[in-house]
Amino acid sequence: MKLDIDRRQLLRVAQAFGVASALGGFPIAALAAGTVTRRNVTDDAAKDDLDAYNRAVGIMKGLPRSDKRNWTVQATIHNDHCTHSNWYFLPWHRAYLKAFEDIIRDVSGKADFALPYWNWTAQPKIPSAFWTGNLNDTTRRVGPNTDMPASAVSESTLNTRVLNERNFQAFASYTQIP
Repeated sequence: MKLDIDRRQLLRVAQAFGVASALGGFPIAALAAGTVTRRNVTDDAAKDDLDAYNRAVGIMKGLPRSDKRNWTVQATIHNDHCTHSNWYFLPWHRAYLKAFEDIIRDVSGKADFALPYWNWTAQPKIPSAFWTGNLNDTTRRVGPNTDMPASAVSESTLNTRVLNERNFQAFASYTQIP
């Protein structure tokens, strides 16, 4: 028998039965509540989120290091614990971004904040919004006009090397599977 249920429905059912996730007892209700929509950074609709993000980063940079919401603390968590080169990347990064968005919502006061995204295949450089204000990271090794190489971000690369990969370990890591 096949169940036709999406993940939000599953979370609601789990919530109804009082089930907690494996995230240290994190209540599943918190995961199911408050659906937000991420918008393309180039869309006018993303402006409010970009403004809230810029404001929140400024606040985070001013928080003491003892505050887990401090910008440097969050960057250190990402730098020291995010496993970009193995299959843990996808679930780890998803949980990290959820927690990070919650922090941005908290410090910016924008309850429906969602991190904007951009389509690297259409715009293979860091968008202009990230070169001004608190979002400008002066430690970047690229400039505002630096394009990512097509071998990394082109639509054909994504379609042939990423999306068509059937082996999850090969898809989500540098591991080469024969």
